[in-house]
Amino acid sequence: MKTALKFLPLLFLYIIIILLFSKDYLQKDEPRYLQYAENIVNGFFTTADNPYLMNGVGYPAYLAIFVGLGLPLIVPKLFNALLTYLAIIYLYKSILLFTGKEKTALVFAYLLGLYYPMFYLLPLNQTDCLSLLLTCAFIYFTAKSLRSEKMGLLSTLIPGLLLGFLIQNKLVIAYPVIAMLIFSVGHYVIFRAKKSLKFTFVMAIGFACLVPYFLYTYSLTGRKFYFGTNGGEALYWMSTNYKNEFGAWFEVDSVLAGKIPDIHPDHIKFLSEVNPKPWVERKDLLSERAIENIKNNPKDYAINIVCNTLRLLFDAPDSYAYQTVDIYIYLFFNSFFLIPLIFTLYPAWVHRFKLPFEITGLTLFALCYLGCHILLTSEARYFILAIPFIIIWIVYFYKEFINVKFLFKDGSSQISIITK
Repeated sequence: MKTALKFLPLLFLYIIIILLFSKDYLQKDEPRYLQYAENIVNGFFTTADNPYLMNGVGYPAYLAIFVGLGLPLIVPKLFNALLTYLAIIYLYKSILLFTGKEKTALVFAYLLGLYYPMFYLLPLNQTDCLSLLLTCAFIYFTAKSLRSEKMGLLSTLIPGLLLGFLIQNKLVIAYPVIAMLIFSVGHYVIFRAKKSLKFTFVMAIGFACLVPYFLYTYSLTGRKFYFGTNGGEALYWMSTNYKNEFGAWFEVDSVLAGKIPDIHPDHIKFLSEVNPKPWVERKDLLSERAIENIKNNPKDYAINIVCNTLRLLFDAPDSYAYQTVDIYIYLFFNSFFLIPLIFTLYPAWVHRFKLPFEITGLTLFALCYLGCHILLTSEARYFILAIPFIIIWIVYFYKEFINVKFLFKDGSSQISIITK
């Protein structure tokens, strides 16, 4: 109860932001999620004759609860305040697990809680707030399980199910899970460590939660392990580098409707041919062209990878658009995490063999997640899910391996950062 009270100001702040900035019309990805939610209420997820598999079923199923009850769309938006509030509490509890210091946990939990770019997402019925809660809860229960000597079923089942829900909420998470399954199995084979075995079970349970989804997509497409119909579109935009292009993703319909007036005519010609095709065939054609482009011009793809990284961190550069003041907002707020992170890189190399498995496993998971977005498609909002992992890494290193001292001499002051 005391923990909940510490973060009540954040809950009230989130509610105020939602009430002030919510719109009475659908924005960004909201129409798609609402359509999926309505489909679920009516007994299906997508049409069988031309399946449109842009997202997993996680968030649409959550949103379908509100749609099925006939509640106005402001209600799930207000629930975003509660989801984000609970996420901050779980992050606080995770930091306490690693440091045992309440002040440190409070400061860093509030750093995420007051992360201004997150405020843009609160008034939207999109996956972000639910994904943040699932991420922070996953970190807490995974760390708690790995730091325990017990090998209980429940201790791996809870984080595994949270991970499974997170994957269904954000399908790209499946790729880090596959990578971490391979890593943790290899680690256990070599070192026979109980922690790596637990982590393997958590990853396996999370991935197993995808089985019903894969069975469903197989019934629609006849293809095994079929994730969705949008990957080709994202990769296509990463594969070209015409003037004023930086790998940013555009909706094909927006391009053909003339909403990107300066776009290169080659895109319009190709996309006009592809767009009328069924979704599955459309994805195949886009993927084939993207792979062909990357093979012919690997340098362009490499440049877009760099741009994706910058866009993930600073919301720029963006294709066919003037950069806005948002770049300075992201630069300012992300510096609270990136600057302390930079100072951990050398100690991380020095002490690389001393790191507990829970730090290594969670960090590699986050790196794989970021890598997927950097290689495929990135927006600044995707970085938010990596911040809890970065915070755990930072607080652990500054507790175990780094001393920060404020030195005062001859009326001047300086900060001394020393590796233990």
